[in-house]
Amino acid sequence: MGKKLIVLAAALFCIGTVNLFAWGIGAQLGGAISDHSGGNAAITFKLDDIPWVFAVDGSFGPNRFNIGVTADMWVINPNIVGPLNFYVGWGLFGGIGIYDSDVSFVAGGRVPIGLNAFFFNDFFEPYLQIAPGIGVHAGSDGVGLYWYIPINLGFRFWFK
Repeated sequence: MGKKLIVLAAALFCIGTVNLFAWGIGAQLGGAISDHSGGNAAITFKLDDIPWVFAVDGSFGPNRFNIGVTADMWVINPNIVGPLNFYVGWGLFGGIGIYDSDVSFVAGGRVPIGLNAFFFNDFFEPYLQIAPGIGVHAGSDGVGLYWYIPINLGFRFWFK
């Protein structure tokens, strides 16, 4: 009985706090200039109360599969004109890639730079960003430097 009460209290707390903040969720498509080039698709989300923007992305191709995560903190996000804004920040990335029978891992830092806008009473946010990054790659070929420059076009729907 005690465990059920704790689970119920936690669930009610989560449901009760959902309306205390805004959150955005959407999708993005992109490509990258890198030492492992390819396109990707991602799910992106952001909570209004914290400055982090998150994404989980994947890419597929002949004999390859990649999945990655990013977490970006926008340092500035000034308004340019009308609904158009500019942002710059810093972030982290990590991922795993499977190529034929080889598995590799990457992790590092990145600098997101982009444009975003809000439309329809701040419900719809399209954006365009570039986020050059550098990090470490580890796989069967050893450990080495990894770099990439993703270019993404995406959108988020905001729920308040």
